[in-house]
Amino acid sequence: MTTGTETGSRTDHKAAAESKLWTIVAIVAAIAFALAGMVYRAGGDDEGDPTGDAAAPIADGDHHGYVRVIDDGGIEVDLVEVLTGEEAADAAHEDGVLEPSEPSMPNDVYIRNAETKWVEVDRAADASLALYDCTTTCQPIAADWGAFLGGTASAYNGDLAVYELTVADGEISELAEIYLP
Repeated sequence: MTTGTETGSRTDHKAAAESKLWTIVAIVAAIAFALAGMVYRAGGDDEGDPTGDAAAPIADGDHHGYVRVIDDGGIEVDLVEVLTGEEAADAAHEDGVLEPSEPSMPNDVYIRNAETKWVEVDRAADASLALYDCTTTCQPIAADWGAFLGGTASAYNGDLAVYELTVADGEISELAEIYLP
C-alpha cells in the first residue's frame, strides 16, 4: 500500500518530467521556427534572386567577367577585375592571396572577384563571340552563339574562362574569351 507521501512524490516526479518534456518541445519548436525563418530569408524573392535584392544591370561599357549559360539559353555574368603586373601583385597582397615575401603573381595575372554576383544580361541580336581555339595556334576565332549556348562550343579554359564583354544599351554586343595561360 502506498502512503500519501509516496503518491505525492510520484506525482511531483511525473509533473517535473512532463515539465521538462514540454520545455524540450518548446525549445525544439523555437529552433525549428528560427531555422525556417532563416531559410525563407535566404531564399530571396519569387524571381529566383537568392539575395532578395534585384541585381543592378551591368552598365554600358567594357567589362571582364565569368560567363555562364542558364537554362533558358540566357547569359549570366559575374564581373571581375583582371589585373596584371605590379597592380596584380599589390591587389593579391592586399587580398592575402600572395605572401608578403612573394613578389608577383604566377603568369603576372590576378583575377579579383570581390563579390560573386551573377547578373542576367541580354545579348544583342548581332553580338559577336570569340573563343580561343588552341588545337592549332591558340588564337581567338569567331564562334557560333548557338553552339556556345547549347554547350557544344566551349571556352579554352572551360568554366574558369574569363571574358571581355562590351555592353551597349544594356545588351552584350561583344563577348571574347581572354587567353590565360
